[in-house]
Amino acid sequence: MTPGTAPLFDKSNTRLLLGLLALLILGLFLRLGAIGGSQVLSPIRSDAKEYFFYALNLKESATYSLSVPAPYTGVVPVPDAKRPPGYPVFMAALLSDDWRRLDEASAIASIRPVLYGQALLSTLCILLVFLLGRLTLGNAAGLAAAALTAISPHLVNMNIYLLSEPLFTFYFLAALVFLLHGMREASARPLVEFVLAGLLLAAATLTRPTTQYLPYLLALAGAGLAPSRWRWWLGLVASYQLAVLAWTLRNLAVTGASGDPTLLVGAIQAGSYPGMMYNHDPASLGIPYKFDPVLTDFSSLAKALPVLLERAAAAPGEYLHWYAIGKLLAFFHWSSIPVGTVEAAPLLVSGDIYVYPTLASPYAGSLLHVATYLGAKLLHYPLVLLALAGTLLAWLPRPAARLGLQDPALRLLALCLAYVVGLHVIGFPIPRYAQPFLPLVYLLALALATQAWQRFRPAAAVEAPPPLL
Repeated sequence: MTPGTAPLFDKSNTRLLLGLLALLILGLFLRLGAIGGSQVLSPIRSDAKEYFFYALNLKESATYSLSVPAPYTGVVPVPDAKRPPGYPVFMAALLSDDWRRLDEASAIASIRPVLYGQALLSTLCILLVFLLGRLTLGNAAGLAAAALTAISPHLVNMNIYLLSEPLFTFYFLAALVFLLHGMREASARPLVEFVLAGLLLAAATLTRPTTQYLPYLLALAGAGLAPSRWRWWLGLVASYQLAVLAWTLRNLAVTGASGDPTLLVGAIQAGSYPGMMYNHDPASLGIPYKFDPVLTDFSSLAKALPVLLERAAAAPGEYLHWYAIGKLLAFFHWSSIPVGTVEAAPLLVSGDIYVYPTLASPYAGSLLHVATYLGAKLLHYPLVLLALAGTLLAWLPRPAARLGLQDPALRLLALCLAYVVGLHVIGFPIPRYAQPFLPLVYLLALALATQAWQRFRPAAAVEAPPPLL
């Protein structure tokens, strides 16, 4: 039977459902514990500060703007399009009114409902990962992938920050669930599911632009794997494009441009520094562009590219290693590059699974958090290696057939991970950007491991008959 085609809510699946429920409870407990037990130093900083301003301007002025909100300045905000709107809209719906006291402590209090909303979405991601595993590998592997998602300290801890990764992860995984289920012959309305997948991919792109080219790549690959189903893929692309087009038209009407190229230019420029440092200066780790006296802004790719090519020509070996190997290693590195490293130095925790300086965390004391952290850290690099190998082998015809990785749905998951890796090899490969795609790592690693085991496991030894005498 094809994975994922049997009814899930069946009496024979009682133990499976109880196991899934236990994982959901475990995941929710870890996430709520992380929010309740963590103390982030100045959590409304850097990217989080920009999101906060956008959300307040939406609530107070019905204007999408990065300007300091009117209640703080008395000045009407000016519309812009620097960041996509998905996360600020989510925040605006959940922010409490504590910020109206106009001090930092009150602003921090107002974001608590947003963090708890993120924790709930992150818990639902455990269910989504199980469904993806069930659709491609079966119940046991789906449960294993869900377990890895539940305990991942990166996926748990990203909910304590005012950052877009939790919302993006939910949209992205939900889109893949609809897409993969729609591809199955058991689907009653595949075109509807493809359209929903396209809309969810649009929501993901309007939260983080990482996936902006992915629907087209998926449609090309999917139509190639099953040419007779091209209408489904057309539905996916059309729904995606229509949703994104609405944001583009807004930008044209309000700002006179289709979008702000700053983020794209910034990603390519920031990713060009070997080791993510300017001239190997440790103080510049993660922020090399702030130390660069030549490229002082992200205003133009035409301005940046000649400088980048000149630097690469002066040190070809270093740049070749950085783009061929270094960026991949950096992207999947366990430890995050912390924001505010200098001020975080005397604190309890910084770096590792923390993005902003964190004064307290259950990962420094709670037995359950520490135990799951150690288990996840032990498995991290083996899972990454298996996933990368599975991604490659799934698209090589003979190895894929030999290992049982030729299922179209599994191949599309592999294509998603290949796309993400390729995008960050071109752009800025900080480990935080890999976190939403860790579930893909778990699924593809388990796919290779389980399929290889089934095909190459030694035959069960025949029990020798008892001696006659």
